[in-house]
Amino acid sequence: MMAWHGLGCRGERDLPALRRSFWLTLLGALAATPACGPGGPDAGAADAGAQGGAAGAAGAAGAGGEGALGGAGGGGAGGGGGGGGSAACLAASEHEAVLDIEEPSLCLVARYVAGGLHLGLDPVTFHTISPTWGAHAGPLVVAPAGEPGKAKLGRWKVPPEPTGKLVPEVDGLALGIATSGGIFLGSQAVDLPFAGRTLVSWTGDFGTTAGEAILLDGSSVAERFPASGLYGAAALGGKDGKGRLLHTGLSPVGAPALGPAGLYAADGCQKGALCDGKLAAAWGDASGPVATDTLGNAFAIQASIAKGEQSLRGFAAPGVAPGAGPSDGQEIFSIPGFGGELAALGPAGGEPGRVFFQPFDSKSFAALDVVVQRYAVAQGSVSAVGAPQVALHMTKAGTAVTLMRDPADRLWVGVATTPDESTFFVLADRP
Repeated sequence: MMAWHGLGCRGERDLPALRRSFWLTLLGALAATPACGPGGPDAGAADAGAQGGAAGAAGAAGAGGEGALGGAGGGGAGGGGGGGGSAACLAASEHEAVLDIEEPSLCLVARYVAGGLHLGLDPVTFHTISPTWGAHAGPLVVAPAGEPGKAKLGRWKVPPEPTGKLVPEVDGLALGIATSGGIFLGSQAVDLPFAGRTLVSWTGDFGTTAGEAILLDGSSVAERFPASGLYGAAALGGKDGKGRLLHTGLSPVGAPALGPAGLYAADGCQKGALCDGKLAAAWGDASGPVATDTLGNAFAIQASIAKGEQSLRGFAAPGVAPGAGPSDGQEIFSIPGFGGELAALGPAGGEPGRVFFQPFDSKSFAALDVVVQRYAVAQGSVSAVGAPQVALHMTKAGTAVTLMRDPADRLWVGVATTPDESTFFVLADRP
């Protein structure tokens, strides 16, 4: 995912230089709107960020080529090796051509190449890919297929060695959505921790309520719910296997309306459906990425287009757990620019947790270095520990990344290293 990250449309991030003048022209209009909600002003752009972050509008569902996920074929929503490699730190030569690790607690423990996968904004299809950690124990992505109204779900298997190639299993998806102008496939697929469902989404033209959250059972559509401007998404487990979906956007799942930009929640209910969609907290005027840590604490970024700044809020686990009501959370920081990718490694061993985030410059739209913000959780609230610091310095200025964590609390940093190949740099605490 890449391009504009935090203006609330995954289709707007990391735009190529030739398209930026067009977006600058639109900024004035966007500043007057409640959020960059359903879809985006441009039918072809995409979200530099992710897991978080990162959700939203990206390439048209009918556009795109077969190269987005590597080879076709394969299948299944399960399977795949856990991989993980060694805990030993790899040599700096394995990453320094792309990034320098400035966060002293981390080192590179694995490096994997994904052929045929272009993370972030694909300059050919204009779809953005923001990976999440799948139930098969590897990266999970969604991209348009070459046929109208269809998409592809890619589950990438991780080898047991600390270096090597990821192998994709690709399923075709018939989403049953219109393919005329103004339909944008979301940039994330999220495995939900209940009933074996996988969430994908689409949004409509800017200023409309068109859009859906679609739950897949394997590669088949199991349930579909109206949702306006669904952007970043993350899932939480809960008692009795029900769990909860957290997402940014403009409406709760099940309610097609242009509401406030904010963090929304929907709980898992009978037969793998989503119930009780609600607004958890509203702030800013444009949606950004969502992330959770291994302890169930949640984080989301919303941007203010008019002010040219973004605000990160933290939500302690009890306030966002399945069944919880609205919660404003706590502001962790407010900094210039707009949001990109987001990932969180939880507190452990008496040490604070860490939120990793890639901001984008609000004037040039350039991707900046990845920063880290430490945090503490006590008495049902999240608080900042210190100020944001540079965690990853990008060797080539303007390089956008994707961010996600795995269940072992390792940070996966994804970079499109060539037009048809991406590399994942896996970082963990030094032994």
